[in-house]
Amino acid sequence: MSAISRKSHDASDVLENAFGKDKSPCRLVYGVASLPLGTPVELEVIFEWPPDACLLESQAAVRDIRILNKEKQKMGTSNIADKVVVITGASSGLGESTAKLLARHGAKVVVGARRKDRIDAVVKEISAAGGKAIGFAVDVTKRAEVEALVKGAIDSFGRVDVMVNNAGIMPIAPIALLKVEEWDRQIDVHIKGVLYGVAAALPQMQKQKSGHIINLASVFGIKVFAPGGTVYCATKAAVRTLTEGLRMELHSQNIRCTIISPGAVASELQNSTSDPSSAKFVKDLYEKLAIPADSVARAVLYAIEQPADVEIDEVVLRPTAQDF
Repeated sequence: MSAISRKSHDASDVLENAFGKDKSPCRLVYGVASLPLGTPVELEVIFEWPPDACLLESQAAVRDIRILNKEKQKMGTSNIADKVVVITGASSGLGESTAKLLARHGAKVVVGARRKDRIDAVVKEISAAGGKAIGFAVDVTKRAEVEALVKGAIDSFGRVDVMVNNAGIMPIAPIALLKVEEWDRQIDVHIKGVLYGVAAALPQMQKQKSGHIINLASVFGIKVFAPGGTVYCATKAAVRTLTEGLRMELHSQNIRCTIISPGAVASELQNSTSDPSSAKFVKDLYEKLAIPADSVARAVLYAIEQPADVEIDEVVLRPTAQDF
C-alpha cells in the first residue's frame, strides 16, 4: 500500500513508535516546500509498504501522523502563532508554564527572571521541543533590566505583541510584625515592576498600532485576606486598578489589557513567607488546594487567542474547593 501524509517536522519518531527500530519495510521521501522565513517547514512523508506486510501497523502509523498534522495545522492558524510574547518571572511556576504552552502553540517567547540558569533551562527545553525562545536575566525592580528584556525581543523578532507582567512574591505576615522590608519589596515587584513592564513595551505597541498587556493579579486583589495578607492584597488590588486604567486609556489605540487573578496555584510563590506561623498556614493551604500552574497558562492563552476585536478584561480562576 501507499499513503501520503504531511507534518511539520521529522516523522521518524512516529514511525519508530509504530514499527520499532528493527522494522523498516517502508521508505520515507521528504518534499520540502519553499516557505517564508519563520514558517513551519512542511514535509511530505510517503509510506510504501509491501502488500503482505503488517497492513494494520502501517495504517495506524498513517493515522497517527494525520492526527499530529491536524494538530499542527490548527496551531499554525491560531491567533497565537508567530506572536512575540514577553514574560517576566518565567523561571518557574506560572511564568514557565505559560512560556512553554504559548511556544507549543507557535508563539515566539522572550522570557526573563533573576535566575539566569533557570531561564537558560526553560529556553533550552522550549527549543528542544521545536519552539522559539530567548531568555534574559531580569530583576523587574530595575527599570533598565526590564527595558533590556523588551529591547532583546525587538532586536530578535522585530516586535512585541504581548507583555505578560507575571513576576511576583507573596511574603505573608501580620502587619504588627512590621516586616517593612517585605512591604517595600512587594511594592517594588508588584506595582513598580508592572509599571516598568508597561513603560518598556508600550512605545513599541503604539508604534506597531497593536499590542496586549497582561498583568497577573490575584483573587486577593478582590478579597482581602487578613491578618497576614494585608500588604499583598493591597499591591494586587493596585495591579487590578492599574490594568483597568490602562484599558481605558489604550483601547482606542488597539492595545488590549487583561487582568489574570488566580487563587491557590502550585508555584514557588508559597515559599516566600519568612514568618514561621504564616508560612505553615500558607504551606498547609497550598498542599490542600493548589491547582497546577498550567491552569493559569491556559487562561493567558485564552486571552491572547481571541480575535483582535475581542478583549478579555479579566479572568478569575481558583481551585473549585477554595472558598475565598
